[in-house]
Amino acid sequence: MLRCCRLHAREEPPLRALTLAIALLPLLCALPPAAGGPDTGAGGLPTAAAPTTPANAQPLRIGVLAWRGSERALSSWMPTAEHLRERLPDHAIRLVPLGLEEMETAVASGELDFLITNPGHYVHLENTHGVGRIATLETHTLQTPSQALGSVVIARADRDDLQALSDLAGQRLLAVSPEAFGGFQIIQDELRRVGIQPRRDLQELRYTGFPMDQIVDQVRVGAADAGIIRSCLLESLVAEGLVEPEQFRVVGERAEPGFPCRLSSRLYPDWPFARLAHTDRDLARRVAIALMEMAPPEDSEALGWTVPLSYQPVNELFERLRIGPYADFPENPLAELLYRYRWPLLAGLLVMLIGFGHHVRAEYLIRQRTQALHETMRQREAAEEAARHRQEELAHVARISTMGELAAGLAHELNQPLAAIVNYANGCRRYLEPMDERQVPQKARLLEATRHIAEHGGQAAEVIRNLRAFLRKEPGEFRPVDVNQIIDEALGFMAVALRRAETRVECRLGTGLPPVRGNSVQLVQVLLNLLSNALESQAELPATARFIHLSSERAGDRVRITVADPGEGMADAVRARAFEPFFTTKDRGMGLGLSLSHSLVQEHGGRLSLRPRKSGGTLATIELPLQEETDA
Repeated sequence: MLRCCRLHAREEPPLRALTLAIALLPLLCALPPAAGGPDTGAGGLPTAAAPTTPANAQPLRIGVLAWRGSERALSSWMPTAEHLRERLPDHAIRLVPLGLEEMETAVASGELDFLITNPGHYVHLENTHGVGRIATLETHTLQTPSQALGSVVIARADRDDLQALSDLAGQRLLAVSPEAFGGFQIIQDELRRVGIQPRRDLQELRYTGFPMDQIVDQVRVGAADAGIIRSCLLESLVAEGLVEPEQFRVVGERAEPGFPCRLSSRLYPDWPFARLAHTDRDLARRVAIALMEMAPPEDSEALGWTVPLSYQPVNELFERLRIGPYADFPENPLAELLYRYRWPLLAGLLVMLIGFGHHVRAEYLIRQRTQALHETMRQREAAEEAARHRQEELAHVARISTMGELAAGLAHELNQPLAAIVNYANGCRRYLEPMDERQVPQKARLLEATRHIAEHGGQAAEVIRNLRAFLRKEPGEFRPVDVNQIIDEALGFMAVALRRAETRVECRLGTGLPPVRGNSVQLVQVLLNLLSNALESQAELPATARFIHLSSERAGDRVRITVADPGEGMADAVRARAFEPFFTTKDRGMGLGLSLSHSLVQEHGGRLSLRPRKSGGTLATIELPLQEETDA
């Protein structure tokens, strides 16, 4: 499809014919000889092939909506077919010009691989046949492809009585088809907004079918009072010398900033390039990549393709008009509300009935048994309290005993998506690395992002493996570890949380510290727990008073790490139980963080201690044996 808003130089009829012949010459030469007539695709559909392709090339059939006739459709989309032929030399590209009903029939019978059609027809086919968009038409003469398509209502210039869309009441109106998006449905919605129902308030509503140009001709000769055409068609006809601009007026004209054509409606996304449900996914991916490479220069009026846009505005239009997938929605607003939320309403009503029945039954039982239970209640309270305590202790023991099994199941469930995340990130890096910076301007940033994704995914998987090994009492993997590097990694993970909490970090790291023997993931896990606790303990302080002090130093045959904060601190009773499993003072805490950290440090042969700061807050200290001492 040629962009209708693109104005062409005026040509005399013989010159136009010569231009069209030259444009179609490669197409005609590419058609294979046949005894019975033009080339036909599956099901007898007329097609046009791109220039010569290998004899063993696989056919690739692209249906195109011929809204201005088959010849114009073929010449309009031939540049796209040529481009795909160059990028996919192992396929024979064939264009199949079709009308609305013909295209739906071809889609239903699987005679096409891809299609190019208007947004409304695409939304209909998406809901009925499962087609999916892979690209959206783009031209640099428009500001954005999401605001590229509208409709215009034209009338003869001498019809001074037709100014606004509301003036169409009682008039004869021409449209392409009830299913035509730019040729009817857009204006149908605009008429609804001004209180006009076309089938009720018009004197006559007549459909002409494609090509759309005939609507202009019939309005010009007075066969109708007004006609609906898609945006920019009138400007194209003027540029082609087929009509004079002073012959027509636009009814209900509205201005859209940056749009070069006259309008009577709001704007919608441009035409999509879609694949059918049966189309091979790898082929669809290759076609999508090829289309993205067809983006025209910024100073060009040629067509190009961009990433597929959202067609939600078209769905909303269909919902307002109760057409397409919304045809069964009721018209009454109250009935519509009840229909849309019928299942939640029924569920809520059922819950209310159950609650009411339970309340009535409970009240009845209470009245019947109050006297009998009153004397025995005091004796039962003591027994129930004792039983509750015993039950809580048993549940606590059960939670501890089953923690290893829970960790194993959790690790199994999480390792698979984490492995997929790492694999996809590495795949993205391999896909991006050979690309040119001109094709992907953000290549460096994307490569850096995928590297971080892979690293953090691996880090998460390692944490899960270590937790599982710990709870199953499996030996961890220990190696020489730089304590300062562990601190840097932990601060990197906490950077976002620290900025959000407006908390500054003061570091005093020792230089030339000998390595310790340990598991870096486990030690980072311990530091993250201590940093998180320090952050939460000072949430109520003003931003200027929040800080976390980190330090590392050698202490004899050990390396000492300290984490200090000015928070609310710990009471002596709380500090005495801080390392007990499931003990917590937080409303939503599990009581496992400090317990797990304490166990991990002990597994390294070290010590974790908590003590109050002199100026308020808490000082956490980790002491780890040196590599030499451990090995000895």
